[in-house]
Amino acid sequence: MRHPVSIKDLLGKAVQRAGIDRQVAVAQVLEAADEAVRRLLPRGRAADARAAALRDGALIVACRHASAAQAVARGAPSLLDAVKRASPKADVRRVVTRLESDEETR
Repeated sequence: MRHPVSIKDLLGKAVQRAGIDRQVAVAQVLEAADEAVRRLLPRGRAADARAAALRDGALIVACRHASAAQAVARGAPSLLDAVKRASPKADVRRVVTRLESDEETR
């Protein structure tokens, strides 16, 4: 009798066959980081910062202004914890903020 294969297993194998497992892992980290960044910012200011990239163990967060960057920097430990919970194997050791214009942050 054949055992059913889970969707999770099928997707994992498809991602590996396509050779995009690293890109998918980075996307998962950025998604978790975005959610955590939104929680760090005051109500109504969620669009003031976003997880932009992951490079050499650094999570780069693009911020619209200095106060958003300060909120992200103060909350860096909880941001790193949230990312590690979502993607335990991810190599994320620090948070770097970067100021960008409104057009760049979107």
